[in-house]
Amino acid sequence: MKELFFCIFIFLGRTIDVSIGSIRVVFLVKGKSLLASFFAFIEIIIWFIVIQKVILSKVNFIELICYASGYSLGTFIGSYINKRYVQKK
Repeated sequence: MKELFFCIFIFLGRTIDVSIGSIRVVFLVKGKSLLASFFAFIEIIIWFIVIQKVILSKVNFIELICYASGYSLGTFIGSYINKRYVQKK
């Protein structure tokens, strides 16, 4: 059960981290550097917490898949948010 929660933590952490990173880049390109800096701050805190937990554990194949899947889904969600909300403004 502990392993399942750890995998969910990794997956959700990477999903949120990468989604925020996608939005940060959009704001940076639009010249909104203060807003981009705020998102960068949040992004790196989440990334650091997740990567610290992964490095300190005995990484197995399932955790690796959760990490990569979270990154992939985060890219998709970040792209969706960009198209749906950010580019309209």
